[in-house]
Amino acid sequence: MRAVLRSALLLPSLVVSATQLPGAACTSVVLNKTPGIVVTARTMDFDSDLGSKICFRPKNTAMSDPNVKFTKGTFQPLTWTSKYDSVVVDGFDLPAYADGMNSEGLAVATLWQYETEPAKEVKVNTSGMSNVTLVQYVLDNAKDVDEAKKLISHLSLFMSTYNGAEMLLHWTITDKSGKTVAVELKDGAPQFFDSCTTVGVMTNSPTYDKQLANLEQQTTVRAKDTAVALPGDFRSTSRFVKAAYLVSTTPPLKSADEGMRAAMQILHNVEVPKGAQDTGSYTQWMVVRDQTNLRYWFSSPSELIPTFIDLKKIDFRKASGKRIPVEKPADFAQQEANLASQSSQI
Repeated sequence: MRAVLRSALLLPSLVVSATQLPGAACTSVVLNKTPGIVVTARTMDFDSDLGSKICFRPKNTAMSDPNVKFTKGTFQPLTWTSKYDSVVVDGFDLPAYADGMNSEGLAVATLWQYETEPAKEVKVNTSGMSNVTLVQYVLDNAKDVDEAKKLISHLSLFMSTYNGAEMLLHWTITDKSGKTVAVELKDGAPQFFDSCTTVGVMTNSPTYDKQLANLEQQTTVRAKDTAVALPGDFRSTSRFVKAAYLVSTTPPLKSADEGMRAAMQILHNVEVPKGAQDTGSYTQWMVVRDQTNLRYWFSSPSELIPTFIDLKKIDFRKASGKRIPVEKPADFAQQEANLASQSSQI
């Protein structure tokens, strides 16, 4: 019976292109319509256990691109000294961060995208960089979206790999004003979609311009017939439409805490249970970022009660080198009394 049900549910997916099928089905949302409150959130979905840890990166740290050895291409590793503290989440125990927020309230999220076209050579007036290093580089060096775009414009981003698998990536960047940009790579050059500020959503494939065209078509149909149902499957295009609708219908927020709860509700509407997809991809963790008050919330299927880290209270020098398992934040708090007082639960 279960096999028959799965076949029936998945049948519509057979007519779409392979690039629309979910591989790593992340969803990112932005709640920025209430003046003075900016809350962003994302799911991290992947087809194998990322073993993600929450890490602390202090300012004034000398850096050299740490992922060159995992990257296709020949280029001189870029070096820099971090300007800002940041909290980031890694994967596979590598210095490759999927998400993070810095002490200026700038947040960066990495999502999967099959159509990405990383650089094959270092373009004129740019520096080469591993694409999995971008989160760290932007959080270390930019205080807002405009600075982030300027930094990225001077990069040639190359494809990183892990165990032979290519890291097919694109990004969303949001600052504490609520300004947001989606960043994709075409022929090795960054493409910026500032409309993400208004739409407030990014998922995966296809490219952002096609996602917007599909959203506009769906919105037009729904305006003519309010009985049209929201999509409920796990395809990237479906999650984009559903999340965009939920973001657009979120009432004005009374507080950042209310925004956190609203963002979490939206994520729960697009999360993927383990075993639900033949691809194996499932939601491993979620983060919600209160970018106004610099609080970084996180939860996972094994730790359902959201926990937050207050960036204003962390001593990043002391915390540097500490790695909190996303699934066991309580264990870490018990072992590290100096950080336990700086985390809280709702």
